[in-house]
Amino acid sequence: MIRLIKNGRVIDPASSTDQVRDLWIDEDGNISDQSTVAVEQLTNDQIIDASGHWVMPGLVDLAVRF
Repeated sequence: MIRLIKNGRVIDPASSTDQVRDLWIDEDGNISDQSTVAVEQLTNDQIIDASGHWVMPGLVDLAVRF
């Protein structure tokens, strides 16, 4: 299922990215900043409003103890 993450603050140190933008996740789990699908074709459960939130690669706490 295609998903759209809208208006999130995308932070990616690997590509020096720090800006508010939309991200698309396709059926295969690939992430991109554009899609061939129009936003109007998506249902409400396919759109995630990330306004005021950070979107970034997964973080790992190296100091955690189990």
